[in-house]
Amino acid sequence: LPKKTEYVYCSTSQQVADAIRDMVVRGAPAIGITAAYGMAIAQINMENIEDAYECLLRSRPTASNLRWAIEKIKGEVDKLSFAKNLHREDISLNRRLGENGAPLLNGGVLTVCNTGALATGGHGTALGMVRSAIEQGKDIRLYACETRPYNQGSRLTTYEC
Repeated sequence: LPKKTEYVYCSTSQQVADAIRDMVVRGAPAIGITAAYGMAIAQINMENIEDAYECLLRSRPTASNLRWAIEKIKGEVDKLSFAKNLHREDISLNRRLGENGAPLLNGGVLTVCNTGALATGGHGTALGMVRSAIEQGKDIRLYACETRPYNQGSRLTTYEC
């Protein structure tokens, strides 16, 4: 992105871990949700759950949402249902954040890094507030700064807008 939209399909927990490690997936919430789906894929494929857990954890060891999500899903019987619920919950929280934050926005908004739907389960955190403000009819100007080394702030946020 932004010049080309490409979907990456993963059919093993290792492929999910590779996507997280290689920065195909960016944004703490999106990383956690993706890791949860990686655990669900491992269960569906009858992979060793402990191996999948370790592999996903190593993919981005400093990502707190990743550890949080795979810790929560590890003991779940139906990992796919859990991952889907986690995904839905993130979107719901983002929408609530947007609805509560939108009244605080007026005029210009500066964002750093990508905080939109691509970095979350959907809708976005800070960019979600901008989306909600626009949905409420507010006139908002967004200034998207870059974030190094991948410039995702400027590239991904402007793509989403």
